[in-house]
Amino acid sequence: MLYVTNCSGGKIPQIEAVTPDNLYMSVRVWYLKQLAEEKGYPWAILSGEYGLVFGDDKVCTYDTLLADDEKAIVSKGELVAKQLKEHGVDSVRFYLVPDELESGRAVNRYLSVMQYACNKLSITLEEVPFPKPTSTRKPVPVEPQYIPSTYHMDKTLPNQLKTNKEAQMFVLKAQDEKGLWQNVRKSSFLPDLQIKARMLVAKFPNQKVEIVEEPRDAKLPF
Repeated sequence: MLYVTNCSGGKIPQIEAVTPDNLYMSVRVWYLKQLAEEKGYPWAILSGEYGLVFGDDKVCTYDTLLADDEKAIVSKGELVAKQLKEHGVDSVRFYLVPDELESGRAVNRYLSVMQYACNKLSITLEEVPFPKPTSTRKPVPVEPQYIPSTYHMDKTLPNQLKTNKEAQMFVLKAQDEKGLWQNVRKSSFLPDLQIKARMLVAKFPNQKVEIVEEPRDAKLPF
């Protein structure tokens, strides 16, 4: 039995190749690892770049989303089938978030890839709604001194209507294992960055993170 879930868009800045639990900035990914290890099963993340990334694989960061067309799904499905065969997988338990599946998000494509691969090899595929953590699970402690507090919701923009190019932007930055600062995420919605910062700190309590305001004269990608 192989435990699998789809990858996440958020990734922790890394210079060298790392295991998936050190790459994906996702509670869902970390929780899948915990579920699999508790049962003694191997686990993997289905990515748009590498196909299956098994728990002990090391890969470099990437920014590739699985294309929404049949050709891409078949191509990736062939790769995943090859990986499943090489690892001797006889059944797959694919964990997904029902709300994301129903909303038509990218998880549908990843599920289609897994369905293709399992059908090709005639192995069992079990689609399982992702369980919510129970109240008995203790949350990971977050040290307050590591949580960014530079900006607050009372730091408001002028009342006049703003276009995207004029909007106030913030950048979440984090130090990698070599002490170099890397940009993790950019957004004009500050609470989103604060949540991502807390996720980073929960996973890596000693990692330094900060949220800074992007200079007004910075070149924007639009």
